[in-house]
Amino acid sequence: HLDPCLISAFVERWHEETSSYHMPAGEITVTLDDVSCLLHLPLRGRLQDHITLSKEEGVIVMVNLLGAELVDALYEVTKTKCAHAMTTYLKGIFKHHIEQVAHFTALEDEES
Repeated sequence: HLDPCLISAFVERWHEETSSYHMPAGEITVTLDDVSCLLHLPLRGRLQDHITLSKEEGVIVMVNLLGAELVDALYEVTKTKCAHAMTTYLKGIFKHHIEQVAHFTALEDEES
């Protein structure tokens, strides 16, 4: 049974820019283990079952699979100091793609 007041309190303290909660005691990040404990969901297997990528490989993945701009992907791996991307960066990429789809869908509707 979920407590609506507790959920509301967490929603109010969520800071999207840092993907963390700003609580009276300081900033916290909820981990997968935290979710497992709170929701009584068992975790099985390895958390990260993948090969390690170099920065160059990370950039290639971001450009070829996510549609990121090369300069932006290079900056992101430099900022994170490895082949990682911040959630806010990924959100920006996906938001851009969604806006493009909406734009082209609107153009198609006008032509119909």
